[in-house]
Amino acid sequence: MFQTPRSWLGSGEVRLAEAHVKADTVLAFEIPPDLCYARVLTTAAETLAERLGLGKRENMRFQLAVEEFFDYLTQVAVKHCPVKAVLTGKRYLVRASFTFAAGALNLGALNFNSVVSISHDGEPPQDLGLLLAARIADRCHLSRGEDGAFTLQAEVDMVYPKRKACLRTSSSSLPTGPSPAATGTS
Repeated sequence: MFQTPRSWLGSGEVRLAEAHVKADTVLAFEIPPDLCYARVLTTAAETLAERLGLGKRENMRFQLAVEEFFDYLTQVAVKHCPVKAVLTGKRYLVRASFTFAAGALNLGALNFNSVVSISHDGEPPQDLGLLLAARIADRCHLSRGEDGAFTLQAEVDMVYPKRKACLRTSSSSLPTGPSPAATGTS
């Protein structure tokens, strides 16, 4: 454990401190379920992912998941109740959590076995964005609180760089027997 020097505390008290542990970054919004606010959330998602060092691909996946989940919620959430959006960043993942009120939900698109079918008039289904968001996130979870509000969470993991392969020398360059110095011959 790391002990905090007395001079840092001022009172002379010595406490154990957690060294180099970065606290979670939390961005919280209470937004009307109106699509015009989607840009606020996607900009916050982009900034959060950049600040945490996520790669471009993970950053775009997180932005897309936030946008598509919020887009879907604007269609199903009760109009006079705000959507509570909380974007959380850790060193290894980012999470979007949406808490909202809704009368009825059809969340079949969150089922990974669900299939999208295009109607006869060529229009995409209403839940296509939800299906896309559920597939683009590494994990998603839906729960219902005691107050009846739903919470929909999506997480995108940081992808770590691939480890470089060790260079191997060819077997022909390795000695096949004892070295001349070991046998006493030259």
